[in-house]
Amino acid sequence: LQLGWAPYAHDYEKLATWLVVQQRHYTGGIAGGPETALLVRFFKGGTWVEFGATTDGKLQAMAMFNF
Repeated sequence: LQLGWAPYAHDYEKLATWLVVQQRHYTGGIAGGPETALLVRFFKGGTWVEFGATTDGKLQAMAMFNF
């Protein structure tokens, strides 16, 4: 589950910033329950990168590229 907010208006082809709250639940007891993270996402067109940390202090970084 993700909930994001853009602090300013932006165009698809220009750099955009989103603040994201994310919650994950891993099956099989891998993480011991739901994991919540606070992230900053930057995207432009079909590419985005995000980084942040979980509420337990674990760092996270992800990227997605659409061609």
